[in-house]
Amino acid sequence: MDDYMFRHYVGECRVVEEATSYIEMLNYSDPTYNTSEEHALTSDEFDNFLRRRGAFEPPKLREGVKLLSGIRLVVQKNAKDKDTFAPRVISLPKEAYGDMDEGDRHLQIIHRKSDVRKKGKTRGWEMLLSHNFTTSLTTGFIKGTPSSDIPAALHHMLQCGSQHSPTTAHGLLLPTIMLSLDLSPAHDQKQRDARDWLRRLENAVSLRDEVEVQERDLLRLHASITARLEFYRVKLTGLENYVHTTLARLKVQREALYNIMSQREARLNLEIAGEQRRIAHASKRDSTAMKTISLMGAVFLPGTYLASVFSTSFFDFKPTSSRVASELWIYFIVTIPLTAAIVGSWWWWDRRREAQFARDDEDLEKNIDKMEKDIMHHLRKRTMSKAHTWNTISAPPRP
Repeated sequence: MDDYMFRHYVGECRVVEEATSYIEMLNYSDPTYNTSEEHALTSDEFDNFLRRRGAFEPPKLREGVKLLSGIRLVVQKNAKDKDTFAPRVISLPKEAYGDMDEGDRHLQIIHRKSDVRKKGKTRGWEMLLSHNFTTSLTTGFIKGTPSSDIPAALHHMLQCGSQHSPTTAHGLLLPTIMLSLDLSPAHDQKQRDARDWLRRLENAVSLRDEVEVQERDLLRLHASITARLEFYRVKLTGLENYVHTTLARLKVQREALYNIMSQREARLNLEIAGEQRRIAHASKRDSTAMKTISLMGAVFLPGTYLASVFSTSFFDFKPTSSRVASELWIYFIVTIPLTAAIVGSWWWWDRRREAQFARDDEDLEKNIDKMEKDIMHHLRKRTMSKAHTWNTISAPPRP
């Protein structure tokens, strides 16, 4: 089942090209045969490297010399394709992934850290190691972007290989180097506790009862199915966490949108209120018709009044004696200055009232601007309030 699922998912992947190299560290009982090298690996030599043929064929050893341990890695330590760590994307031919999978008894180490995308490019690193207990040879595939710790880890591993010690090609050498680069001294105690639990688990496993021959196949199949179901359970748990996080983020964006709509509506209502207030002030203080009537009354009323007063003795319209009185100039002397005084008083009072109205309009605009700033300040403060987006079954990461 595992082989079928492996082939199925590899077949669905898209292949991208990355610069590939290899690292080979071999330790023999005779240190003169030890090797530690890193070179580029072309696609036509990939199968020869896996099968140890051609230029990669093991050296002929003299009698009594044997291989103690070794590390042979396919490395892509400077992956540059923007989708190199995207889902369903691999950087080796599909046949090469199948060729790297064998059926012998191995210790498999698989780690992938690639859930990062920055400036449109994926970032991270992955490590697939397989240790053969029969030959004590560790093979694997390493890939990482320039921002990862892969180049530093490979450099330290090659430096360790230059010591020509059998332990430098141990199967857990590279994972240990990666772990030492990732962890700070504050996590040292946690690592010690984890190693203690690992030793206890190894002791418990070493004391287990032997399985009957007729039950081995059933137990192996049961373990395979159980491991697959556990993998699906963990995967679904991770998907559930992403779903809760996405819903929480959508809720925050929806509330932000509501606040923006409230701001727009409040601003529109404020503008309408300001216009209505301006119209009310204009209607209250300015009426052209009333001004005209007042002006006409101020101009003609003095003359009319004086004409009615002087009409008794100044004018004589009898047919026998049609004449104009010699004192008619008194009418104009009184009427013209009085009319000018009234019109001048009205003009001075109107100018003074217009100045007062101008000051009222300026104060009104200032009050409207101040009220608008206060309203927008409170709305922005409510919009930018702190929102928690962690609503998953697991706790949020600590800073």
